[in-house]
Amino acid sequence: MMTTNIAESINSFLLAIRKLPIISIAEFIRDLLQRWFHDRRRNARETPTFLTHDADQHIKQRILQSQRCEIHPIDFNRFKVDEKWNEAIVDLEQHSCSCCEWDLDDLSCIHAMAVARIKGMPINAFCSDFFTTGWLQHAYAMNVNHVPKPETWDIPDAVRDCIVLPWEIKKKSGKPKKSRTPSAREK
Repeated sequence: MMTTNIAESINSFLLAIRKLPIISIAEFIRDLLQRWFHDRRRNARETPTFLTHDADQHIKQRILQSQRCEIHPIDFNRFKVDEKWNEAIVDLEQHSCSCCEWDLDDLSCIHAMAVARIKGMPINAFCSDFFTTGWLQHAYAMNVNHVPKPETWDIPDAVRDCIVLPWEIKKKSGKPKKSRTPSAREK
C-alpha cells in the first residue's frame, strides 16, 4: 500500500511504452492510476481491522516480542522496560521510547506494547491515525476520471492561438540510454 518512491514504481511500468506518442503515454498513466486507486480503495473498504493490514501484522509481531519484556514503573507515564540485554524508557505522555522506533515509525515499539499490555490500554492508542483504514480510505477517496475526446474540449481562444515550439536540444553522441543509472545505495 505504501511505497517510498512513487516515481520508481511508475517508471518500472513505463519501460515498455516509452516509445509511444505522448498522448498514448498520458492515457496509459491515467488508466494505471485509475486502476491503482480503485484497487486500493476497494482493499481499504474490505479491510476488517481498525488498522491497515500491514500495520496490523506489524503490531501482532511486536505484541509477541513484547511478552518477554520486564516492566519497571518510574511514574504513572514513564516505564523502564528490560528486553534481554536492551533496556528502554517508555514515556506514554510524550508517545516516545528511548529506542526511537516508536518515534520514527509512529507505530508502537515492543517496549510500548509491553507497557500497554500491563496497563490494559488499547493497542490502537499507540499508533498514528495514518495507519487506520479510515485514513487509507481517505487517501484513495478521489477518483481518477476518464479524459474526454479532444474534440469535446472547451479551449479558450488565447490558448488555442498560442504557438509553442519544441526546445532546441543538442543530440548527445553515442547510443541513447534505455535504462537509468542506479543510485550509490542500490545493489
